[in-house]
Amino acid sequence: MPFILPNNTTRQVAQVLSLGLSVASCLMPSLLTADILYGGARTGSNGNAIWEINTNTMTATPLVTGLAAAPNSLATHHTQDLLYFGSNTGLDVYYLDLSDNTVTHLYDIATSNPGLVTGLTSPSLSEGGAFYNGNYYTMISRSQDGGAGAGNSILRFNLSADGKSVTSVDNLTIGPLFDPSPSPGGTADDIGDLGDFVIFKDTGQVFGSSKDAEDSSMGTGAVRQIGGYWSFNLSDTENTFNVVSDTSELGSSQPIYQLAIGADGSTLYGLNLATPTRLDTIDPDTAAVTAGSDITGFDGTQFTDLSDAVPVSAPEPGTLSFLAIGGLLWFRKRLRGAASWMLRRCTA
Repeated sequence: MPFILPNNTTRQVAQVLSLGLSVASCLMPSLLTADILYGGARTGSNGNAIWEINTNTMTATPLVTGLAAAPNSLATHHTQDLLYFGSNTGLDVYYLDLSDNTVTHLYDIATSNPGLVTGLTSPSLSEGGAFYNGNYYTMISRSQDGGAGAGNSILRFNLSADGKSVTSVDNLTIGPLFDPSPSPGGTADDIGDLGDFVIFKDTGQVFGSSKDAEDSSMGTGAVRQIGGYWSFNLSDTENTFNVVSDTSELGSSQPIYQLAIGADGSTLYGLNLATPTRLDTIDPDTAAVTAGSDITGFDGTQFTDLSDAVPVSAPEPGTLSFLAIGGLLWFRKRLRGAASWMLRRCTA
């Protein structure tokens, strides 16, 4: 015999579920907009490690510790659940499988493509990383000895469909962002000491942060190197370089952020390496900063890089409905009043 609820109970279930679903529909968007960011760290009690930053709880927790190399140049491959990173002191590229937290070596520039680092002194993957259109992008640390090459460009690692192997590497020349041989006393723009860069998925727009630096090979003050925020578009065949806001406009106290894009594809996060560490948001058109909340659990000055975000999972609607039948019926009188109050707050 099928189980049938009494008519009055059925009505109560319907009433409470209707109210509960109204509250859930009001609260669910806030749950879905929380992000998980990944950060690389090179020191501290966990040594070389990958950390998670939860923008909902504003806490940082270690995900993988004891890595052989200090991670930098992080980038997230959302569809394959992979996190790419390079060595902060070398030329090796790895990926972390976020489904089981295993680390796999992907590519070694020094042995597989040494021509990319010709003329560079002590090159390493200690700059920024980003994932765009199925490929991994990074910058090799800029040469300070005047040598031309990858230190004056962005590298694009063309990946296989599963993201677990490299089919080729392209050296992208973005001028005049990178001038490999400025003349002494010249005023060629250069990015200086790179902080980080991101790529907006819908547009191919690159947004980066850097601080002032001088090319010692050219003598003091020989080359103007941009400190602040800059951008260009990968689809722009003329590689137009735009200074969004330089150091003189920002002020000397303006932090140079590690950057990440939110799971919504538009929110630009900046890790403020103050004490305590804070997660701000930045307007990519003006570089205007909106102060965010402090992050607990880690000294952000040890972060070498951030990667783009993935959304925090929210409970399935079916699960919420199932729990509502038992829980809301049991406490229906009290919860009906509480839920009504919550709904009024949401719709006020």
